[in-house]
Amino acid sequence: MKDEYGSFRQIMYIHVTIISIIGLSLSKLPSNYLPLLSLSQGKNLINKIMLVLVPTAIIFGLLIYAGNPLLCKFFGNPTLKEPLKIFSWVVLFTIPTLTIEGIYATYKKTHLYGIYVVTSKVLFFVLLIIPIVIYNANLNKLMLFWAIHAMSSLVLGIYLIYLPFLKINPLDCKISYKNIFKFLVPLTLTSVLGILFTSSDQFYISNYFGEETYADFSNGSIKIPFIGVLIGSISAVLHPYFVKKLSDSDSRKEITKTIHSSILKSITLVYPIIIFVWFSSRDIFFILFGEEYTDSAIFFKVISIYSLFSVFVFLPIIIALKEVKFYNIVHVLGVLTVWASQWLILNFTTSPFVVPVISLLVKISIIVLLIYKIISRLQVNFRKLVPLTSAITLIVACVSILIPIYILRNMLILELWQNIIFVIISFIIYFSILFFTNKSFKVRFINIFKQFTSS
Repeated sequence: MKDEYGSFRQIMYIHVTIISIIGLSLSKLPSNYLPLLSLSQGKNLINKIMLVLVPTAIIFGLLIYAGNPLLCKFFGNPTLKEPLKIFSWVVLFTIPTLTIEGIYATYKKTHLYGIYVVTSKVLFFVLLIIPIVIYNANLNKLMLFWAIHAMSSLVLGIYLIYLPFLKINPLDCKISYKNIFKFLVPLTLTSVLGILFTSSDQFYISNYFGEETYADFSNGSIKIPFIGVLIGSISAVLHPYFVKKLSDSDSRKEITKTIHSSILKSITLVYPIIIFVWFSSRDIFFILFGEEYTDSAIFFKVISIYSLFSVFVFLPIIIALKEVKFYNIVHVLGVLTVWASQWLILNFTTSPFVVPVISLLVKISIIVLLIYKIISRLQVNFRKLVPLTSAITLIVACVSILIPIYILRNMLILELWQNIIFVIISFIIYFSILFFTNKSFKVRFINIFKQFTSS
C-alpha cells in the first residue's frame, strides 16, 4: 500500500509540474492586459487566450499518454504506465481553466475564484478520498475518479471564465497573438526552470532511495494550505496594481510602501502558523498519516523553512519591472548548482535528508539576489522594503513560547487521540500567549482582521 501511495504522489508531482509550467504565465496573462482594456475588449482577449489554451491542453495530454514510458523510467517506477494513460485526461480537462485567477484578481472579485477553488477541492475529496476509504480503490480507479473530477471542474471553470463578460459583445483589442506569446514564452521558461529545480529532489530521492523513502519525502513536501492560498492571493492582486503604478515614476515610493505592507501582513499571519507546525510536525504527521510516516516530519522541517522566505512576494514586481530575463538567469544558475551539488554530496553520504537541505540553501540564495535586484531598480533602502526587524522579533517570540511546550511533549508518551488533544490545546495556549503578550503582533493582527471583515 505504501508503494502504491508513493506512485500516486509521483503522479501528483507530474500534475503539479505540468500546471506549473504553463499555469504561472497563463494566470498572469489576463491581469497584465485586462486593467488596460474595456470589458468588450477584455472578452476579445479571453477568446484569444482560450484559442491558445485548448490546443495546448490537447498537446500536453498527448505528451503524457505517449510519453509515459519515459516518465516511468525517470521515476524508476514501471507501475505508472497504465495510471498515466488515464491521467492524461486529467491534464486535458485542467489546462483550459488556468486563467480564472488572473481574471477575477483584475476585476477584484477574488471571492468568486475562492468559491471555485473550495468547490473543486471538496469535489476532489469526495471523488478521490472516499473511494479509498470505502472501496479501497486501486491507483487505476483513483485516476478514473480524478478524470471525472477534472471534467466537472472544467464545466464550472468555463462558466466562471466568461461570467464577467456575459451579455457583452466582444470588440477587437490591440493585444495580438504575437503579444500574447511574447508575454507567455519568458514566463513559461521561468516555470520550466522552477520545475527543473524541484525535479532534482524528486529524481535523486526516487532513484537513490526508492519508493518508500519517496513517499516519506512527498508527504514531507506538503505545504500548509492556508499559506499557499494567502501568498498566491497577494501575488494575484499585486500584479495588476504594479502594472498600473510602474508606468508613473512618481509612484515608486507608494509601491515600496505597498510591498513593505504586504510583506508585514504576510509575516503576521504566516509566521506563527509555520513555526507552530514546525515544532509540532511529528505529532501532526502521526495524526494525518500514521506512525509509518513520521519520518516525513524530518523532510517537512527542512522544506518548510523556505516558507519563512516565501512571504517575500517578488514575482509580480519582477514581471512589472520587466526583469524576467534576470529572474531566468538567476534560476538557470540555481538549477545548475542544485543538480550538481546534490549529485556531488550523495557520493559521500547515504542520508536522503541532505537533498532538501541543499535545495533550501540554493533557494534562499536566489531570493537574496532577487530582492537585491528589486532594491536596485526601485532605488530604495532594504529596510524600507523588507520589515526585517518585525520578522526577527516575531520569530523569537514564537520560538520562546513553543520551546517549553516542545520540551513537555517530549516527556510524554501519547496515543493518537491524546496527540490530537495535545496539538489543539498547545495551539490555543501558544496563540493566546502570543496575542496577549506581543503588543505589535496583537495590533497588526487586529488591523488585518478588521480589513478582512470590512471588505
